[in-house]
Amino acid sequence: MTTAAGRIGNDPSDMTGRVRGFPEQMRRAWDLAEAGPNLIGDAEPERIYVIGMGGSAIGGDFLRACGERLGDVAVEVVRGYELPRAANESSFAFFVSYSGGTEETLACWSEAARRRVPRACVTSGGELERRALADSVPVLKIPPGSPPRAALGWTSVPLLHAMGRVGMLEVGSAEIEEAAQACEEVLREFGPDASPNPLRAWAEGLNGHLPVIYASDSPHRVSAMRWACQINENGKALAHTALLPEQNHNEIVGWEVASPVLAATRVALLDDPADHPRTRRRMQVVAESLRASGVSVTHFAPRGQGLLARLYSYSVQGDLVSLYLAAAQNVDPTPVVSIDRLKAALADS
Repeated sequence: MTTAAGRIGNDPSDMTGRVRGFPEQMRRAWDLAEAGPNLIGDAEPERIYVIGMGGSAIGGDFLRACGERLGDVAVEVVRGYELPRAANESSFAFFVSYSGGTEETLACWSEAARRRVPRACVTSGGELERRALADSVPVLKIPPGSPPRAALGWTSVPLLHAMGRVGMLEVGSAEIEEAAQACEEVLREFGPDASPNPLRAWAEGLNGHLPVIYASDSPHRVSAMRWACQINENGKALAHTALLPEQNHNEIVGWEVASPVLAATRVALLDDPADHPRTRRRMQVVAESLRASGVSVTHFAPRGQGLLARLYSYSVQGDLVSLYLAAAQNVDPTPVVSIDRLKAALADS
């Protein structure tokens, strides 16, 4: 269902509008980073760490995916209370917390200070900004007021810009613009006004089923993760992911015996023509095998040519899937009651 205001389903906080505005968010994030401080400065790190949680951390996964293909320095994403033992003065750490109050990220900040890890932060404010300013650490302040999962442009593009600015990553404004245009293409093709709309049909068919998302490990580990996380938070549903070729060495066997669980699955293959040809062949064989067993399998392709375009266009497809699923269940995609309840319980302990 699409309302008269153009929102998908029961969407009083207009998550639909946030998804539609994502291409422009990417452009604005690049401009903000361009006008902002040099986050890395003179550091010449052997390894980059991105510290964050949830919707703030996913930007680090985009950076890692790009770093694997376009960069000269390895990127690792840290989700938790502790830094890896290897993090030291020869490393560099991006601290990303949209709210600025993420408990785990703040714990790592204190540890990084003790170890003298060069660092910078991307945040809309809060305690993280206060600590960074007190420690004379560069801060890129991003606009507040959004659920972190809807701020992917703000939490990923500045990281790409920072590494590109100092020559560690082959990314510039042209790549960001191509990615924004690829996302606009996805919104035209699969958005609320599109008909026919195979993405919407697949999402609506998920109601009462378990979505299983398969993708290539490199570079689409982050694409599969983004789909699952958006289905979790916006669609209020479980999702499962696995990556190829690793899936062929273990999980593929789990499909051999028919069961009610398997019958209730719907498989999405993030099938990028630019993936390694052997990975694509493996994906084809898996799809044929699953279909022969009566499993529903649907292929989804990215848009654009460059790596960033392909990654971000998949991300917007996942956003739309999650909104269509929320509408099919008549749930508001914006609130995250379970997360709020957990935070309240932790605050009391």
